[in-house]
Amino acid sequence: MEYYLIYKELLLLKIIIMKIGIVGTGRLGICMALCLDNAGYDVYCYDINKILLDNIINKTLETNESKVKELLLNSKLKVLETEKYIVQTCDIIFIFIQTPSKKNGEYEHSYIDYFLDKIKNITDDEKIIVISSTVMPEYTDAVINNIEENIKICYNPTFIAQGSIIDNLTNPEIILLGSYSKKTTDIIQNIHKKIIKNNADIHIMTPIEAEIAKISINCFITSKITYANMIGDLLISKNINPNNVLNAIGSDTRIGNKYLGYGFGFGGPCLPRDNKALYIYSKNNNFNFRICETTDILNYEHLLFQFNSIIKYKTDYEFTYITYKDSSDILEESQKLKLAIMLVDAGINVTIKERSYIINILKDLYRNKFTYFEIE
Repeated sequence: MEYYLIYKELLLLKIIIMKIGIVGTGRLGICMALCLDNAGYDVYCYDINKILLDNIINKTLETNESKVKELLLNSKLKVLETEKYIVQTCDIIFIFIQTPSKKNGEYEHSYIDYFLDKIKNITDDEKIIVISSTVMPEYTDAVINNIEENIKICYNPTFIAQGSIIDNLTNPEIILLGSYSKKTTDIIQNIHKKIIKNNADIHIMTPIEAEIAKISINCFITSKITYANMIGDLLISKNINPNNVLNAIGSDTRIGNKYLGYGFGFGGPCLPRDNKALYIYSKNNNFNFRICETTDILNYEHLLFQFNSIIKYKTDYEFTYITYKDSSDILEESQKLKLAIMLVDAGINVTIKERSYIINILKDLYRNKFTYFEIE
């Protein structure tokens, strides 16, 4: 029994001292790097943005993401300047490379493809590459079929919200891990167990199952948000408090109260994109996931309902925080910002209470379209 425990401790020590690379040290990548560093791993960062790497080295990274500056100040993160060095140095490489949306809603994989092409035939040693960027279903399989046998590929996406990424990584709702290799699965699973502070379920599956699960989860969330707003709009039109009804609906354990509150429509850099990606994937496979398309339509109709509810009073209107989520600094797909623009264009004076740096961004984009009031 003692020998077995010693063996387990040695195995765990071996896992901890593995060198882990992070490719793409933007908002999400740097958070993962810091979580790994904080858990005791030897972490190396690579990004095509050399200024970003210098800021990591000098611990001068400017970010509004919670806990990043504090963890960076006490970190032992190292930086490597080429794709070649990160692959030669590290045993495991997590990829957080951007996958922007195409016009049709599919994810663009060319940036990941570029990195993978650059590292071909660099090493004969066994390596694990973890694709953590959101990708279209079947992409990981395509990578596996075109990569050297010594490089093991798995898909391990994240579920995060801007402004709370560190907390989301250390206290995740769930973890998806798509791989065909039990050895790879065990290693990545143990890494997550060192990072997380809760008892989140780790779902082991094939890469395509994990790819579909990732975007399907976010599509379900958009549907739930839209459903709540749809019911809420009806209730408000009848002068009924939507929270009383929605709280009752959410108290049914088959439904739950998360994302079932009445408010602004869904937005941000993740939910709208995943909703569109699932829809186009279904179309490409001769299915029509109308719920995805309908959710987008209803999200817009909810915006119109809010606009019409405000405009009929023809009075000034005020927003406290205009970002897609109050704790975020991201304006992408912000339903509040869309509503503010519609109101101003209709002749309503709109005051935006925001943090100073957000106000500066708004002034660059919209000049004096709004009245601004600075808050902490």
